Amino acid sequence: MSARTTQLIEQFESLPLAEKELFTVELIAHVKAQGLSVPLNVEQGLRPQAIPSRSALSPAERAEAFRTWAESHPRTTPVLSDEAISRETIYSHRG
Repeated sequence: MSARTTQLIEQFESLPLAEKELFTVELIAHVKAQGLSVPLNVEQGLRPQAIPSRSALSPAERAEAFRTWAESHPRTTPVLSDEAISRETIYSHRG
C-alpha cells in the first residue's frame, strides 16, 4: 500500500461516523455514475458498521437491526431451479 493511500485511510478513519457514511454513499454513487461496478465486498467494507453491541439492544431492536442489515444486501441472486438443487444433481459425481 502506498504512503498516500495509508494517509487517506487514516484521514477517513479520523472522520466522525456521520461524515464517513456521507462520504461512503457519495463515493459509491460517483463510482457507479462513471459506469464502474463496485464489488459487493468492497462496498460493504466501505460502509461503517453503526450497529451497537448485541447486549445493548432489546430483542425488538435486534430484530430491526437484522432486518436493516438484510435489506442492505442486493436482491440480484438468481433463484435456483428444482433440478439444480435436486439430490441427483448434487450427488451426481458419486454415481
